[in-house]
Amino acid sequence: MKESPDSNRPRARGGFTIIELVVVVFMLLIIVLTIMYSVERSLRTSNELYRMTTATFLAQRKMEEVMARASCYTTAGQCPLNLAKAPPLQPYYDFKESFCSHPPGYCAASYGAMAACNADCACEWNAGACTNYDRACEFPAPFEQFKCRVYYLDASNGAGGGIVIPADFIKEIQVRVWFDENYNNICDSNEADVLYQTALTYRSPAWNF
Repeated sequence: MKESPDSNRPRARGGFTIIELVVVVFMLLIIVLTIMYSVERSLRTSNELYRMTTATFLAQRKMEEVMARASCYTTAGQCPLNLAKAPPLQPYYDFKESFCSHPPGYCAASYGAMAACNADCACEWNAGACTNYDRACEFPAPFEQFKCRVYYLDASNGAGGGIVIPADFIKEIQVRVWFDENYNNICDSNEADVLYQTALTYRSPAWNF
C-alpha cells in the first residue's frame, strides 16, 4: 500500500502563542477595569443623590419646626408658655417674648444675654443665660449622620442677605443641613449640604383671628 506524500510531514501544534495570550489578558483587564470604574461611579452618584435628597427633606422639616416656634414671637405674647422642664433635662422655650427677641435655643449675636453666644455655634437657654455649645443639632435614626445649624437673624444686620429693615418688623431664618461624613459637626466643603432661608414679618396681636 502506497503512503500519501503528506503522511510523514510534521503536524503544526494547535493553541495560542504567548503574544496572543498577553494581548487577550490585557484586553480583558481593560474591560474589567472599565466595568469596575463604571460601577464605582454609579454607586458614588447614587450616594450623593441620596444625601442631597435626604438633606433637602430634613432641611424642609427643620425649617417648618423653626418657623412654627418663631411665628409665636410675631404675636408679641399671644403664644402659650412651653411647660417643659428647664435644662439640662429639656430645652426651655418661653413663647411669650416679643418679636424683637430671639427664641432660646438658636444663635444670635446682638440681643441681651444672647450677645454672649457665638453666631457659629448652637445655643441653649439655661436659667436666663446663654451657654455656648460647639455642636450642631441632630436628627433621630436613621438620619444620625445628618447634622444641622439654625440661625435666627435680624434682617437689619445684613447677615442673612443685606435687607435693611428695622429688626422689630422682620426676621430672617437660615437652616443648613449636611451629611457629616467625618463626624466633626462642621459642614466641610466636600460634604453634601442644603441651605434654606426665609423671613418672617411682624404680626400684630390685634390681627389674631
